[in-house]
Amino acid sequence: MLSGRTGAKEIEPIATYRGHTAPVTSVVVSSSLNSIFSGSMDTTIRVWQLPASNQDPYGPYDPSIAIQTLEGHTDIVWDLTLLPPTDSAGKNAKEKRLVSASADGTIKVWTSEEGKWSLKASYSFEGAVPTCLAQFSHDFGKVLVGLTNGLVKLKDVETGEDVMSFGEVLEGECSWRLMKAQD
Repeated sequence: MLSGRTGAKEIEPIATYRGHTAPVTSVVVSSSLNSIFSGSMDTTIRVWQLPASNQDPYGPYDPSIAIQTLEGHTDIVWDLTLLPPTDSAGKNAKEKRLVSASADGTIKVWTSEEGKWSLKASYSFEGAVPTCLAQFSHDFGKVLVGLTNGLVKLKDVETGEDVMSFGEVLEGECSWRLMKAQD
């Protein structure tokens, strides 16, 4: 995390997080959960505690800020998105949801009720690899998934159903293999 102090000649870190063994590809911050989520080329998702505002950025590393490591993907985690805690009827729910997209060809839905995250569901896409995610603001039970074949799919995270597709499938040789780290 970086400090946005006015008048600073350089950007100063607020905290440094250590744990991934490869480059970080995605970061999501949730002040309401007091957490930071990071996805990496090491195939994991890390859950971190937000730093205290008075934390010394040059103090010793505190390993207690590492809350949890989520394992389940078998290739690069490209993107993450947090979905607001609502149920299918649009009412507030206790369950928190994180969705991850990976070069292994899947999106995974992770849930937390008591501060411990666990894998709830995994969905794949025929002939394409998910590369990016976005919340669907009209229904927080769904997520938009960008795919290597040129499509964007609206996916129901509870049922795994493809609700709608946007765009056209790319013609010719699909370069989705470039997105795979391990062939």
